[in-house]
Amino acid sequence: MAYFYCSFNTLDSQQPVNILASFLVQLCSEDSTLFNELSQAFLASKEKGHSRTLEVRDLLAIFTRNVAQFSRVFLFVDAVNESEAPSAVTETLLAIAQSCNNVRFLITSTDNVNRHQFSQDISVIESNMSKIDADILTYVNNAVDTNVNLRTLSVALKSEVREAISGRASGVYVQSHLPLPLLNS
Repeated sequence: MAYFYCSFNTLDSQQPVNILASFLVQLCSEDSTLFNELSQAFLASKEKGHSRTLEVRDLLAIFTRNVAQFSRVFLFVDAVNESEAPSAVTETLLAIAQSCNNVRFLITSTDNVNRHQFSQDISVIESNMSKIDADILTYVNNAVDTNVNLRTLSVALKSEVREAISGRASGVYVQSHLPLPLLNS
């Protein structure tokens, strides 16, 4: 199993080459020979003086060779729509689907992923954006009530923090460290 979260905070890490490299590194914990092959490929590319150590096609070849040994590999890609290039990410996942029959995907996105491109059976679960906003509010309420720095605030300031964060979120996950800079400024 390997996963990748396309957080809007880390757009530069969301290039398909980085996502595929992340999958491979995670799968290295299951197979030390994969780590050796990956390390050798990176060193060889670096010795050749390439500006980027490996390309998507190189990583895809390593991935395809090595996942064949597993009966099933599950790849989770969360929030594809938050990546800088969602279509490039989808194309990379499609390449994996076409070359690896034992790979299964769980892909989440608030935008439609073109599931018709994938040859495998795809089940679509649509998320209701209004429920995401309710989840964010639940998270913010919990943070305000349990965080040492926030729970000592006045009722009025807690309410203002809740409204500011949930009002700006619009379906975007809020990490627990976000309210703190708001209080320090």
